[in-house]
Amino acid sequence: MKHEMNAVTPQGKRLVALAEEHAADFATRADAHDRDNTFVTENFEAMKMTNFLAACAPEEFGGMGVESIHDLTVAISRLARGCGSTAIAANMHVGGVLFVAQAWRQAKKSGDDAAAAQMAGVLGPLGKSLFVVSGAGTEPGHDTFVPYTEAKATEGGYLINGRKAFSTNSEIAGAVRVRVRVLGENGVYDQAFVNVRAGSKGMDVQGNWDVMGMRGSGSHDILFTDCFVPASEILRL
Repeated sequence: MKHEMNAVTPQGKRLVALAEEHAADFATRADAHDRDNTFVTENFEAMKMTNFLAACAPEEFGGMGVESIHDLTVAISRLARGCGSTAIAANMHVGGVLFVAQAWRQAKKSGDDAAAAQMAGVLGPLGKSLFVVSGAGTEPGHDTFVPYTEAKATEGGYLINGRKAFSTNSEIAGAVRVRVRVLGENGVYDQAFVNVRAGSKGMDVQGNWDVMGMRGSGSHDILFTDCFVPASEILRL
């Protein structure tokens, strides 16, 4: 008897069907990417063309409107049947889009117009797949939810210092979503996410990722040294 997960929403079913089509194509070059240690760039270009990367962006921003984590999990699992590197890389991007979409909906629900506008400004280009997101949360020797990487307030924004590992998509990302600690008004550290744009001074993608079977994901370490980000690019949790 065959047992496998299936999508439960109309948007999810469309995404899973698309993932199966992509998987068949990506399987033809998965071995080559792993052997040559090259990022799966052409696979990402293909997913931009079909709107797969914008799966979790709301439809009003040009996305597919997938809200179900279950359905997203099913789609990524189908993608992995063709190329594991592409699956984890796509998951890190699409999951980031889902995070922003959820924050946007919550801000609208709570009447926080400023936060809703901030999220909408990000969802616009994400819904059009204009750039790829890298998530930088994990740190060597530290718990993901207790980051050592710190954002220190400075004139006009924050300076980021620290080191992140397993930063999937960092080779091609237009922005890196970095989990940091930031000192609160009560003298206690809060957690936050900061968006660091590619090419920012003080952000150095190390190019050290070399893990058999997943080389195509480009999950390099990133070193931040007095990397400035504007105040508008931080979201406190």
